[in-house]
Amino acid sequence: MNYYPWKQLRFLVFLSLGLGFIVPNVQANDLTKVVKSKNFKYRIMIDKVNGTPKLKESEFALVAAQKFNIICPRHGAEDPVTAERSAKLAGKYNLMWMGWLRGTLRTSDKDDQYTLEDGFTFNICSPNSKRLYDTLKKRIMTLAKLSLRYPVLGAFMDFELYARPLPKTYWCGHAYTFSYDLNSLKSYCRTKGIKLPPLTPDKRADWLNGKGKLDDYKQWQINEWRKSLHELRATIDKVNPDFQFAIYPGRCYTRYIDKAVWPELSTKQAPAICAEHYTYGKGAPKKDTNKNYWKISDEEGLKLNNEFIIRRRNIFRSSPIPFKIIGGLDPIDKGGKNPVFMAATAVQMSKIGNGYWVFYEGLKTNSILSKKFEKWFTIANEAIENGTFHMRVY
Repeated sequence: MNYYPWKQLRFLVFLSLGLGFIVPNVQANDLTKVVKSKNFKYRIMIDKVNGTPKLKESEFALVAAQKFNIICPRHGAEDPVTAERSAKLAGKYNLMWMGWLRGTLRTSDKDDQYTLEDGFTFNICSPNSKRLYDTLKKRIMTLAKLSLRYPVLGAFMDFELYARPLPKTYWCGHAYTFSYDLNSLKSYCRTKGIKLPPLTPDKRADWLNGKGKLDDYKQWQINEWRKSLHELRATIDKVNPDFQFAIYPGRCYTRYIDKAVWPELSTKQAPAICAEHYTYGKGAPKKDTNKNYWKISDEEGLKLNNEFIIRRRNIFRSSPIPFKIIGGLDPIDKGGKNPVFMAATAVQMSKIGNGYWVFYEGLKTNSILSKKFEKWFTIANEAIENGTFHMRVY
């Protein structure tokens, strides 16, 4: 197996830029149809190092030279002009493109804000908010329409809870659980013919419970989530039924994702991709209970990450919902600044599952460490691409 030494790799990148006319401009179906092949492995680069909406063309070339097959810029997918430019550049360098979109939306409307059972309120829309779904539909349908002209695989949905402050008594880093916002409660009461008295946010769950309606209110929300997402998926399918979603965090981490996102957005023709994050660093499955997890050996870290992907894969196999599973990497993680280990775990997780994704952050462009990561990602991707899953060490 031959690998490019780093200097040669950089030469090829700049050669591809200088001779851009020899790089084919890939059309929409030329790349995305390969996802249907039985042994396809997702190799997704989420580029956050730049921190700007517009990646330079040289950065698309560099990602391609590292043999990733999907590029997903962390910024810019909400803007139609930026998204189209990005999707077009991806095709130029034989890459598929995904748009990174947040599944949350900021709002100052207190009646529409995501509210926990104890009354704690966030500055984002409730999961029952019409404004939230109207915005998501507009953004996602822009990408779906782009997929008819460019190699757009789908959308990478980020359901991290980007809201401050966070409650001190309850960690809820991902969205969503049930919401007790006033708009939701009013809508539920209208549906059920119940008179709603004036209630402060912290008294709403108790009031529902006292009337014997708390469980019914929760089920009503699940039904509303599923209805909204079902309509979204149906609208997408009219344009491109192959449009895929990658979901972060994956299944079984929040009620919203488990009860609504997976059953409605994942289809047999376009299975949702479970983007696992507990494999971010070395031995990450134990990071919640072992704060020194990054100090373990590479061998033990590989073993823990592999076992985690196997457990998760087996859980999903017991469900009738279609799925793909990919392990995540994050260089900013305390156990992540180890390019050789990250390359090795990317290869092994891809062998066990359906590939991997890297949330590329915490590095400086053109630094010594970033160059090492670029070299080792190339080595890992070649091992995955040629199907040997054997990574030679130099």
